[in-house]
Amino acid sequence: MELHDDLILKSLGLQGIKIEYWATCDEELKLVLYARQNRNEAVCNVCANSITHVHEWKLRKIRAAPLGAYEEVWIYLKQLRGNCHICGDRVRSSKVAFTHPHFKNMTYSLCEKAGRLMEELLLRAINSLQY
Repeated sequence: MELHDDLILKSLGLQGIKIEYWATCDEELKLVLYARQNRNEAVCNVCANSITHVHEWKLRKIRAAPLGAYEEVWIYLKQLRGNCHICGDRVRSSKVAFTHPHFKNMTYSLCEKAGRLMEELLLRAINSLQY
């Protein structure tokens, strides 16, 4: 893994993936990452057991928190789907550790940033009501 790939992964709080390549659009302040889940770290999203056989790779589009000058960050992730013996050899998607459980197409870091911004807006609104 190259140094810049490692810095991007750590800055965005991404685990269990490898960046295949990335592209930027400086006019739109946009960063797009193309990544794949690490096969040896893939676990069932239902029971957390290791996935044994690869059935397919599903492409997901995930929104991430801004990074440096890039206000818009997208991850195109090849997510592994495979057989889980604990779940009766059913084909399951592997767990993506850095996505929020309620907002599945957003990273934890983006949800945390949005939550902090909402708190700031609420405090500003309350302060503007006080004399």
